[in-house]
Amino acid sequence: MRFVLLPVCLTLACASSPSRPTTAVDANGFTDSAKSAAAAIRPEAIAGHIRFLADDLLAGRDPGTHGYDVAARYVASELQAMGVKPRERTGLTSRRSPSSARRRSWAHSR
Repeated sequence: MRFVLLPVCLTLACASSPSRPTTAVDANGFTDSAKSAAAAIRPEAIAGHIRFLADDLLAGRDPGTHGYDVAARYVASELQAMGVKPRERTGLTSRRSPSSARRRSWAHSR
């Protein structure tokens, strides 16, 4: 689960950096805007997101669980605060799979 959280946290940290349209690419293939976005990444901000999302208070983040819903709302609110717009709803979003209910009931029956 930690490896899944890292890209989310990096996205959260990078999404707030201002982007400048440019086409100049250095010898390593990075644009000026990519370099400025990388420079704006604050390790303490990433660590804060990871600490919250990995906290035991979320009681797991399996799909269909309360911890999953809290983590999803947290990520959504952070992205919304950065100005990221949600995609148009097609009726298929936030749908729970039947297998998540079976998995949850099986886990509680042990």
